[in-house]
Formats: sequence, structure tokens, C-alpha cells
Amino acid sequence: LDGLNYNNRVNPGGSLRTSDDRNNVQGGVQTMNVNSDIVESIEVFDNNIPAEYGDFSGGVVKANTKSAFEQGKSTFKFDYRGNNSSWVDYHTIYGQDVSKDKEAAELKDIEPEYKKTNLRLTASHQFNDRHGVLVSVSYLDSVISDLSLGETKNSVRRNINTLAKYSYRRGWVDKLDLSLMNAPY
Repeated sequence: LDGLNYNNRVNPGGSLRTSDDRNNVQGGVQTMNVNSDIVESIEVFDNNIPAEYGDFSGGVVKANTKSAFEQGKSTFKFDYRGNNSSWVDYHTIYGQDVSKDKEAAELKDIEPEYKKTNLRLTASHQFNDRHGVLVSVSYLDSVISDLSLGETKNSVRRNINTLAKYSYRRGWVDKLDLSLMNAPY
């Protein structure tokens, strides 16, 4: 993200709910939340990855954020998004006959429980035709039931991502963008 390196903890194979995955310990479903409103461009490399990325495993996603100059003179946006398992009804379709497998039959009646709250704030301001600042804060809080080591347990996750970007144009350099990111998980 803007040249800053981070790895994602997602285990794409760790979401199966079958009887043969009792030793499966899933990866985290969230590590970094980038507000899509501030994304300028995305490039995905899954093979022939340029040498400039060096230390990677599996692929590279290169994302660049907008500057305050691309947002407009002054902008402010606040978003709230949430979801809760009590708001839905589940209808699960199984590909195998679970009545023959005792462990799979016990797992089939377990409905996932979750509660997610996502708050996002984005603000940008151009002080003049040379200086601008963009700030983005994303807060995601969730409680999710996971199947791990054959048992259902709730995991609590809190993710706060903050990005501050200073942009300088048409001065002693044509274009300068400085990004500061904090993404504790």
C-alpha cells in the first residue's frame, strides 16, 4: 500500500467445515482494511512478479491511494456498516450424506454466529495549489464463531487502520506524496 509492505494472515484453505479438518486452525479474516474510496489504482501479480518486490509468498497486490488533490478541495465522509447473525436465517446445502458420518452430523447443526461493526472516516483538504492532506481511519470490530480443532469458539477481532497522506505539487519537485500508516490488529 503506497509502497509500504505488509502481509495478510488469511488462510484461503481454512474455511472448510467438514469432518476431516478437525486439526484445521484458520487464519484471520481481516488484517488490513483499505477504504476503497481512497484507492487510486490496484495491480495484482500472481506470476512473473517484478524483482522490486523481493520478499513475497504467493503473490503481490500493489495498491496506491489517492492524494488530497484527487479528492477535491475539501471532502469529509463518514460510513457505518454492520451485520449480525441474528438478522439472517441459514439454509445449508451439504454435498455428502452427513447422516452416515457422526462427526459431520454434529457439525451440520452449528450455525455461525457473528457480529461485525465497521466505521470509516475519510477527510481531505487542499490548503492551496501546492499542499494537501488526506486522512482515512477505518475501525472494524467483530465477533465470529470459528471451527478450530473440532470445536466452535468465538474469536474477537479488532482492526484499526489509519492512513495520513501529505501531498505536495508543482514546487521544488513536481509531485511528492508522503504516507504514514498505522494498522494494529
